[in-house]
Amino acid sequence: MAVLYSIFLGLLKLTEEQNNAGINTDVQQALF
Repeated sequence: MAVLYSIFLGLLKLTEEQNNAGINTDVQQALF
């Protein structure tokens, strides 16, 4: 569980960094 949680946090960090590129919404739609 800890590993999956860390991966999830990593994805959230990536989406925040790439928000200006419009990738954030794409990843969120894929996850949720």
